[in-house]
Amino acid sequence: MKLAFLFLISFLPNFVKLALYRVLFSAEIGPHTTLGFGTVICAKKLRIGHHTRIGHFTFILAQNVEIGSYAKFGHLTVIRVHSFFAANRAIISSSAKIFGNTSSPESIFTMGMHSWVFPYCFIDVTRQVTLGKNVGVGGGSYIFTHGYWLPSTEGFPVAYKSVSIADDVWIPWDCFIMPGASIGSKVIVGARSLVSGVVPDNALVAGTPAKLIREKCYRDVSAEDKIAKISQLISDFFAKNNCSFETADTGNKITFSVKNEPDFVVHKAGKECGQGFNIALEPLDNAAYEHHLCYSLADYKASSYEKFPKIVKDWFEYIRCEGLRLYPIDEI
Repeated sequence: MKLAFLFLISFLPNFVKLALYRVLFSAEIGPHTTLGFGTVICAKKLRIGHHTRIGHFTFILAQNVEIGSYAKFGHLTVIRVHSFFAANRAIISSSAKIFGNTSSPESIFTMGMHSWVFPYCFIDVTRQVTLGKNVGVGGGSYIFTHGYWLPSTEGFPVAYKSVSIADDVWIPWDCFIMPGASIGSKVIVGARSLVSGVVPDNALVAGTPAKLIREKCYRDVSAEDKIAKISQLISDFFAKNNCSFETADTGNKITFSVKNEPDFVVHKAGKECGQGFNIALEPLDNAAYEHHLCYSLADYKASSYEKFPKIVKDWFEYIRCEGLRLYPIDEI
């Protein structure tokens, strides 16, 4: 009965749907959140943050659903588990399928901040699946927590095991993650790989089955390299947006000035922040984030997103294409 009612109201205007969810089902839904046309969320406990967008004809069925702020779910996505947790800025693209058992407490799906499940993924959640922060699961990939068909009484294998993927992991398109796989942090998996067992931190693995290709999948970057790269990204962004700017290098910092906009200031060393939008190489303390507009390349933490002017928000969108992330201190 509840499901049928939710389906009927899914075609109403967004503000009416949200009001009915809040009043009739005690849902906690933040402002500026959108539920698409024909989208149904059926849960005993439902919490959604602010500025979250869920596409059209998406279906979520679970006992517990908690979705953070600035999350984005595409169209025609189906999620059916016992408990579903998605942190701030998590993304699930269109036509992804996340299936488990709504009556089993072991069927839990968790994805961290900035993690992204791309189109046409199939994730089996017979047992718990955990994605850390900044995990990219490429389109057409499969994650399974169970494997069975032929009878165990005849000696055939049967497996029910959780899957854990730590922070900062890149899984390209068309990969298969087996039950019981445990992938460490800062790992790259080769396209079309089959991953099982334990993958250590920092590794590059590839193949079917996946094998260790390199113990370290990234190169060390000097402070000078970081300064040059971030300066280039600022310059390219202004040029792309037809913004005239001036650059001044005073030795300990580089300032990019744009008319009627806050200066972009890249600090080469130290933790001192001033006017404008400050980009530091080192970790900053909370006082800096609270009293200035700041972003640290050491851990990608930042001041509250709500404090940034539009040009800075646009820049953050631009640098996503280079893999840089944003972790506002009031969201983590």
